[in-house]
Amino acid sequence: MTENFVTQSNLLRCFRTLGLFAGNQPAACCSVGKLLHLMVPVEHSFISYDITHKLDFLYRSQEFKERVMAVYMRNYQAIVVTKHSVYFEGEVQTFNEVSIEGTISSSLLFGDHLIISTESRLIIITIDTHEIYKKIPLPCESPTIFHPREYLNKITLTCENQLYLMNINTEKLLFTFKFPEKIVGIAQSPDVDIHAIALESGEIQIFNLKQNKKICSLINSHQPTALNFISGLPDDDLFLVVGCVNGFINIFSIKTGVIVGSLFHHTARVHTLITFPNELHFYSVGDDNAIRQYVIDPNSGSLIPALIRERCGHPMKPIYVKITGNNVITGSVDGSIRSSSLFNPMLTKEFSQKVSIKAKRMGVEQSTLKLNQVNCIDVNERYYLLRDTVVTTHNGKNLAVTWDIVKMRIGDNKMRSSIVDKRNPNKKFQHSSAPELEVQVNEMCHTTYCCFSHCGNFVCIGNSQGLIDKFNVQSGEHKCIFNCHKMEITGLAVDSNNKYLISSSMDGKVLLWDFETGELIDTIVNILSGITHFSFNKKNNLCAVTTASNELMILDLTTRKIIRQTDMRGIASNIKLNTNGNFVFVSYTNGCLTVYDIITMKIVDVVRFSSAVISMDISADGRFFVCYLSKSFELQVYYLRDYFSNILLDAPSKPYYIKFYKSELSDSTNIKNYCYDDINVKMETETQEIRETTILLEATDNPIAKWINLPELDRLRKEMQIEQTRLNPVEIPFFIPINQHSDAIFKPLKADSKLLSNQPSLMESTLILHLTESNEATLTYLMSLNSSHIDLEIRNLSNNDYQHLNTFLKFLNDELNTSRNYDFIITITQVTLRTHIREMMKHLSKYYHELTNLKETIEKMWGPVDELFNEDFSLVAFLSGIKI
Repeated sequence: MTENFVTQSNLLRCFRTLGLFAGNQPAACCSVGKLLHLMVPVEHSFISYDITHKLDFLYRSQEFKERVMAVYMRNYQAIVVTKHSVYFEGEVQTFNEVSIEGTISSSLLFGDHLIISTESRLIIITIDTHEIYKKIPLPCESPTIFHPREYLNKITLTCENQLYLMNINTEKLLFTFKFPEKIVGIAQSPDVDIHAIALESGEIQIFNLKQNKKICSLINSHQPTALNFISGLPDDDLFLVVGCVNGFINIFSIKTGVIVGSLFHHTARVHTLITFPNELHFYSVGDDNAIRQYVIDPNSGSLIPALIRERCGHPMKPIYVKITGNNVITGSVDGSIRSSSLFNPMLTKEFSQKVSIKAKRMGVEQSTLKLNQVNCIDVNERYYLLRDTVVTTHNGKNLAVTWDIVKMRIGDNKMRSSIVDKRNPNKKFQHSSAPELEVQVNEMCHTTYCCFSHCGNFVCIGNSQGLIDKFNVQSGEHKCIFNCHKMEITGLAVDSNNKYLISSSMDGKVLLWDFETGELIDTIVNILSGITHFSFNKKNNLCAVTTASNELMILDLTTRKIIRQTDMRGIASNIKLNTNGNFVFVSYTNGCLTVYDIITMKIVDVVRFSSAVISMDISADGRFFVCYLSKSFELQVYYLRDYFSNILLDAPSKPYYIKFYKSELSDSTNIKNYCYDDINVKMETETQEIRETTILLEATDNPIAKWINLPELDRLRKEMQIEQTRLNPVEIPFFIPINQHSDAIFKPLKADSKLLSNQPSLMESTLILHLTESNEATLTYLMSLNSSHIDLEIRNLSNNDYQHLNTFLKFLNDELNTSRNYDFIITITQVTLRTHIREMMKHLSKYYHELTNLKETIEKMWGPVDELFNEDFSLVAFLSGIKI
């Protein structure tokens, strides 16, 4: 909701937060010119709404060190009260802090002064000068302050079962009122001396302070938490609106002393009720992350308030997120599903579960019929606007539920998973929907994961017994069972051709299935420790998994092998491959988010959140990264910088807390604590990097280390050459900047460089001889060499007539068009262009024809090229940044 941010992340740029509308601290209504603003504290910041005509979002403030307890607005100046400080807004949205001795329990805006109460003193601060004007001893400890209108210099203090009337000008205690129970709320009626005093048991006394006399009592069914009066009603009636601890709002008529009606829109404590003199509308703010506006229309024939506007999110903590188009589908602990817009924070709506009518018919509460906690969500990304394009699974339920994103309601099909009867393990059956059998089945197992097929016509669901079922989405018909896992399913995905299903389980296996028949094709991983998290990318068929033994594995579905493996720095809480399949995001339980480059498995980014990331997703176009934190209600939305601009593929040396709000940067000397939470992880040093470089250079001379090491070898040589000449390293961007010549970026290595001391000296090239024979012979020869010899042969191309290099470029172009050994040819093309770029630019006319042909071929294959390479791309940079 705000674009003020501090982040040193290489990849993440803060965009906005979604889903948080109200907190658990009382809100305040303030007059700002001719407008009315509702100031709502939310965690460590506050939100301002314009309630003059509607309920419009204005802005979200910066983040403060402590949770915001209260916020006020005076003459366009915001005043924020936290536990130990008061902040006064200055120029350019900056805040001046005034520290307070003691712990603040309550506060009150009193004309040109702010009154706050601590354990033993009442402190009065002048707003204009930000100075403490007066300190008054208190008759009790940490009271709650209230100021009755027309009482000039007098305020009331409530503490336990006593109410004190104090004159803050003379600093004298005028009177003490005693009540039979603890006071939990107070409201002043239009008659200035008459107040409503709410007691803990639910009794509300209408009390005359001037005469020290109880007029009458009203009995509320639950403990009151907020109350206020509504005036301007027909027949000079007066309503008392009472918010309860369970979320109910009861309307009492003072004239008759009975309940007129009740409102049940809130599901948690209502802590703020705001009314206006002689106005028939009011606002309520509750702990269920909701703000609602009600109106009383006497012409409708009923005086029961009607809900006209609301701003609300999940009433309980959200735990799962999935992006579809420009919307975000989120699931909560209470089983609710909501859809929110990425671009309009106020555009959010909950999916209906259609339980209201059924609950009335059965005579039970709606909450008993709603679904349990969400544990998985998937979306049909290709046709997400059709019927039943969202599917969810829920804890304690052996079924998957579809949802209609257009009608915003639950779908007609509930797909029930197969189970294994413990009394007869060899018998697998589809259980019926009979209530008595459903309870028995839910105790046996529950669904744990779900996914759509690429076409969107089928849904696969896995359960806690290791079974996987395939259903038709439209008809709900069961198609087949995938049965080989023995423990809980932790991941499912279908490839882009609907040919394979890949699954992971806590039994330590990652299996490849025939999607149509359900037959097992291959076992990709089979380890002792379970697979805890799973992510699949359909573009390049890569799969990332984490294990219970804290290992990260990258699997290639095409070759059915583990292509990358590394130890993680802690316990993973989630994992996600980016859209292009070149980065893997791993979140840890200590709040760290680490990003690995898949090609090199180097850490390219490390950021620190206030708590662990429990769910995250990346948009289909690769533009947005969204995540939920374990200790926050709000959904955090980030731009991914690799989608928009250049990125540096080295982990930041001083990563800071990533926040959405302006704040002081963390101390760089304590950055290790911010990153690893006292986990003793050695930071990489220059000595370690040199040793790793030497090992890699030696490994590339081994015939087993083939062409796949060429890009890394080329990059490491460039870095070592720069280190030896003691120059500052030049980071090569994804695209060549317009104002930077290619010579300043691509610097071919000299043959006599110390870097090549372990390499063979230049000699007559065998590659040139094969080029004169055939493309097949050339390809066979290149694939028989190790990376060092390939590099040598490519460098020798420019030592003779330019025609050899032209012939080799033609060979590369021909091979690309045949689509054989695609990744090998792309790698060779990358190294060739980098090695000879200066020669080509110097004599461009000689190479014009072949480079033009190669350029046209690469542009046709731009998507795969973009997915293969992620750092130091001489091929992509050359063709996109230099006009041929």
